Amino acid sequence: MKKTICILLCLPVILFAGCDNSPKIYSHGEVQKDSSDVWLLRKNGRKVNGIVESHAQHFFLNKPCLHRVDVIDGVDVGFKDYIDDECIGYMEYSNGQDTGTYYGKQGNNTYAMSMKDGIPDGICEVFDSDGKQIREIVFENGNPIKTYEFDSKGDKIIPVEEKLELVAYETGFYESVNYNSNEILYCPIVIMKFKNISESPITSHSQDDWIEVTATFLDKDEEWSTTFKYLVGPGDPPMSPGISRQCYLMSSRGYVSYRGIGSTNISCQLFINDKPFKTIQIANRISKTNVM
Repeated sequence: MKKTICILLCLPVILFAGCDNSPKIYSHGEVQKDSSDVWLLRKNGRKVNGIVESHAQHFFLNKPCLHRVDVIDGVDVGFKDYIDDECIGYMEYSNGQDTGTYYGKQGNNTYAMSMKDGIPDGICEVFDSDGKQIREIVFENGNPIKTYEFDSKGDKIIPVEEKLELVAYETGFYESVNYNSNEILYCPIVIMKFKNISESPITSHSQDDWIEVTATFLDKDEEWSTTFKYLVGPGDPPMSPGISRQCYLMSSRGYVSYRGIGSTNISCQLFINDKPFKTIQIANRISKTNVM
């Protein structure tokens, strides 16, 4: 779904219009905040009316900028940022709280970023010069943790691994019989049930849509074996929204006697499409089945 924000389309006009006024500008050395967070003039203790100017590193563009805080009757009401004398972003707030939405521009793109206590926290929406959303960045306490691109239709592209939820799993040691050598091994196994929590089916039409689940079995810090299986792979039917599908992964290494599993410390690191997903401890018990 296409998403536009009118205020962003008008951003350059707003920014330049808002940067042309000429109130009194104070340096940090001329002002100070009292215990109530009110800006006061150092020379006479009067409340500041004007702009408090300082040099800073821009939180999003990572470039030096001129940071100008708008102050009315001693209270912050917003700020503007400048790079090379160009106003590249602003934020308005009340009661001295620097929490809200920051509107900025980066080249031909504009963005609206959620701020909390002066740092990015929440969603940053990036728009092209036509006002169409092209990117979403998720921030947590100032750090970007996820980035989503948008397709030509304006729909957010969700990585296939984020469409899944591990709704249940069981572990143990499965009795594996090699009939050629007449050997029995008790091998660590993890049985999983994944659910499609997205609003669209997960298909196998394109390799980009395939879901590969990989398990690395570890004995403390020693790797036993690694194996993988497609949850959705070549030729598989679509995985419909709200539908669950099971798969199991078993180590190729195990114990020759069930007595060996009594005091083991085997874990399983799971990966989905090579991305770390979850670490599971293998239960010290015999598993009689490979389904739930």
